[in-house]
Amino acid sequence: MVTSQTQRYSLSGILSFILGLLLTMISVVPAHGGNDQLVPMNVQVPLFLKIMTFDRHFSTAPGEVVVIGIIYQGNVRSSANVKDEFLREMAKVATKDIGGRPVKCVPLDISEPVALAALVQQEHVRLLYVTPLRSASLQSILAVSRQQQIPTLSAVSEYVESGLSVGVLVNGPRAQILINLPASREEGIEFSSQLLKLARVIQ
Repeated sequence: MVTSQTQRYSLSGILSFILGLLLTMISVVPAHGGNDQLVPMNVQVPLFLKIMTFDRHFSTAPGEVVVIGIIYQGNVRSSANVKDEFLREMAKVATKDIGGRPVKCVPLDISEPVALAALVQQEHVRLLYVTPLRSASLQSILAVSRQQQIPTLSAVSEYVESGLSVGVLVNGPRAQILINLPASREEGIEFSSQLLKLARVIQ
């Protein structure tokens, strides 16, 4: 009973934290070459870290490092800039963990043809964050995420609508969580109903 109560209070606290970030007034920034505007990194990063605590299947062993692979194009300045912003924010964020498991970021440059599946396996990637890309096919990324059951994250709404699982997007002056439910299931994610109530869900 004590454990159950502790878990309930913990989830309640996380939900309050997420709701607070969603209601934060934000100054959006251009999506570097796309039509989207991006939620600032100081909102994106903590939201993504908290969102993943609501995936019932995200169950690495306690203490195991959660590796976030940041997919970007080094020859596209805007894409590389977003990757750098993500890394800088991760260095500043107070809580660098997901459900008590430490987080590490690994940049994955897809400027040139790469064996993404092998690279992801080599780096033991558990999450993929996709920056704004230029003339890059999402299908190659989705093929890897589906095959290896790796959740995908992005701040570009078009990418989530096209098959990535989780987005943190601009909704007027505030942030909004977007979850592509069929895509998330293909990547082995099972989000709790508590989180889904706070999100815009693509069925």
